[in-house]
Amino acid sequence: MENKIEKDEEKTQLQWIFELRAEGKSFRQIAKITGCSKSTLSYHFSDGQKAKTRERAISYRERLRQYIINYKESRGCADCKRRGHFYEHPYYVLQADHVWGTKEVNVSKMIRNNSLEEIEEELAKCDIVCANCHAIRTHRRRTTKVQIDSHTEEIDEEV
Repeated sequence: MENKIEKDEEKTQLQWIFELRAEGKSFRQIAKITGCSKSTLSYHFSDGQKAKTRERAISYRERLRQYIINYKESRGCADCKRRGHFYEHPYYVLQADHVWGTKEVNVSKMIRNNSLEEIEEELAKCDIVCANCHAIRTHRRRTTKVQIDSHTEEIDEEV
């Protein structure tokens, strides 16, 4: 038995799966032996399954991308609207500015690994603003933080 375990450890799991299938084992038996799910086995054995999985992932990411585009365009720039300018910015100029809660990740990066619900949660923490207004906001935050930090240091020195 030890010999078989050593032999199995030397092989990759995929090679092992193919050998078990060649021995006539069913997907259920292979899943039980290897600990892989039946969908993983199907992915490797079924004709066209890899292409279907790839297409499904591409399609899902495109739906998420389109959701974010529609979300941005439907809101427009919050700062420009506040100033009375009602420009219609294209989606690629609009950015998500995290102003509430803790920023988990950039919204644009979430398309690859996150669900629609997670993207909605992250967007709820954001104002949608154009690139210019976002740069202005970021600059103000940084300079205000520097001013607050330097003011705190002055107070500490006086005490």
